[in-house]
Amino acid sequence: MTSVHFTARVRLARSAPTRQRASVPTPPGEAACARAEDVYRLYFHGPAYQVIDRAWREGPGAAALLRGDLPPNHDPATLPLLASPRLIEACFQVAGLWEMAQNGRLALPEGIESVSLFLPLEEATGWLFALATPDPAGKSFGATVVDASGRVLVRMRGYRTVALPGALDAERAAPLRAAFGAATRG
Repeated sequence: MTSVHFTARVRLARSAPTRQRASVPTPPGEAACARAEDVYRLYFHGPAYQVIDRAWREGPGAAALLRGDLPPNHDPATLPLLASPRLIEACFQVAGLWEMAQNGRLALPEGIESVSLFLPLEEATGWLFALATPDPAGKSFGATVVDASGRVLVRMRGYRTVALPGALDAERAAPLRAAFGAATRG
C-alpha cells in the first residue's frame, strides 16, 4: 500500500532569491500570550516539532516566538537540509492557532500556493518569529518567518486548511482565546 502525503512542483532559480525584510513583532507581556504548554495541549506534535514558545494576536492575524532549544530534527543531525521543515511547520502552527482562537476549529494543511526560502536558518540572528494573516475572504493564510533583525527566512502564500471533525475542547482552547481576543470577523 502506498500513501501519498503531498505532491508539489519545485521551481529552482539560477541564483539566490533577493533577500527580503519584514517588520519584527514585539511580543506582549507573557500574561497576554498563549504559552507552549497551552499550545501543545491542543496540538499533537512530538518534542522536535513543538516549535512555538509563545503566541499572541498580531493585528489581523497571529504571531509566535519560536523556541530555540529544540531537539535534533533528524538522525543523524549532521545530514544537510535544503529547507528547514520546522520553519514551515511554524507557519502551519501559527495559522492553526489563529483558526482555533477565532473559529474554534482544529485544522490540518490542505494546500499551499507557494513557499519561498530566502535565508538559511544558520544565517538567522537572534529570536525567530512566525506570523500568519488570513486573507480578507478568510479562505487562506499568508505566513512569514522572520529573524530578530527583520530578515525573512521563509514566506508562505495561499496556505489553506481543512478542519478535523469534532469540537475543539473549550477548556484547553481558553488560553488561546484569551491571548488572541474575540473574533473580529463579521
